[in-house]
Amino acid sequence: MSEKELAKQIIQLVGGKENISSVQHCATRLRIIVHDKEKIKVDDIENLESVKGSFFNAGQYQIILGTGLVNRVYDATMLELGKAAEVSAPVKTKKTKRLHTEISSRELSECFPMFLFRLFLFWLLQVCSWACVVCSLRKRF
Repeated sequence: MSEKELAKQIIQLVGGKENISSVQHCATRLRIIVHDKEKIKVDDIENLESVKGSFFNAGQYQIILGTGLVNRVYDATMLELGKAAEVSAPVKTKKTKRLHTEISSRELSECFPMFLFRLFLFWLLQVCSWACVVCSLRKRF
């Protein structure tokens, strides 16, 4: 099956052109954002010849095609949708200094479990030290 035929079938099985909001790709997966995920025929897509698997994650339907093939299928999909293939060049932005009070929720969520773990260890150390003190006092009396 050619990349163009595969692209046509994928478009049809995700609900047609009208159901597709945008299409992107990474090294191995075609990432499609759809308006209605109920229109996606997952089993039919996974049974296509070159498709290695698929899943829905973070609002995107991702079809695993493999390195190299995904680039050609993406180009064919964009041509089929009537859009020029978008070149994702890195956008240069001016770096700004962050204040020490500006902490993103992701940074906070990454730190919080470690903080709880250290708090638990501190508590455990305190309990053990108090247990040692109590045991030594009992031996004296």
